[in-house]
Amino acid sequence: MDQTVQAVEERYSKAAVKQEAELCCPTGYADDELAHIPKEVKDVSYGCGNPTAFRSLKEGSVIVDLGSGAGIDCFIAAKKVGPKGKVYGVDMTDTMLAKARKNQELVADSLGYNNVEFVKGTIDELPIDTGVADTIISNCVINLATDKGKVFKEIYRVLKDKGTFSVSDIVADREVPQHLKDDEELWSGCLSGAETTENYLKAMSDAGFFGLEVLKSFVWQEIEGIKFISVTVRGYKLARSPECLFKGQMATYIGPMKQATDDEEHVFLRGIPQEVCTETAKRLSLAPYKGQFLISNPDDDREVLECCSPSEQVESSGACC
Repeated sequence: MDQTVQAVEERYSKAAVKQEAELCCPTGYADDELAHIPKEVKDVSYGCGNPTAFRSLKEGSVIVDLGSGAGIDCFIAAKKVGPKGKVYGVDMTDTMLAKARKNQELVADSLGYNNVEFVKGTIDELPIDTGVADTIISNCVINLATDKGKVFKEIYRVLKDKGTFSVSDIVADREVPQHLKDDEELWSGCLSGAETTENYLKAMSDAGFFGLEVLKSFVWQEIEGIKFISVTVRGYKLARSPECLFKGQMATYIGPMKQATDDEEHVFLRGIPQEVCTETAKRLSLAPYKGQFLISNPDDDREVLECCSPSEQVESSGACC
């Protein structure tokens, strides 16, 4: 594993100085997102998607970018969160950090403020305090890590409660055989270190995340019959109370599917009210479930009345009319 990490660092150190075409793949940036970013940064950016898209970043929020490289996603995020926001870029490669810090001044001059900080570190031991980030992003980096589960646990640690992550990465449609994993060129090229989609999403769930959404997916390359897929995934952190009380709260799945199963294996049939505990009611009333369920009194400790439609609820009391 140490040899793999060294191979990754050496390859990206060279790629920071001179563009390596084999590391480039479609990302999906809009022209207006890149207008304030120097060409030198764009030339050595090796992402596989755009984790800053999909309205993941909000003005004034704190963002952490894992494997920030020359800083392209940090600089996009810097504009989106504005002067009251903060962006941290974490990378283990000195040459990439040097290039990012050099161009940081140019970006700050263009924006009129400097809200970005680049720090050296690895993504499985982030040099960031616990519970500081509103959103964590990463672009084609987690597949380079030898322990993806540890990375997602670090993401969970650094996020605030109700925080989100948005990562673009490469996954595989089947298990990658050992002889491909042993190929350092393929691993550092963001291919043979890929997990299956199922295992990748499971690592996120095991770390404590819920409401996982695959926002983008397309086949990037095929090697020995294995399809390597570029995906962008968003997930949510919501600390759960150990006490889950049943107080008559009901959740009704509105459709359009015949049924829905949440992350805790609760099965909801379309249109059929189902009693849920206080913690489940709270979760289903928040993103990304919000709007998919009718929740009777999600924040009310009083006895729940026989509920009418949400549009008829009395706003002052939160009770049904």
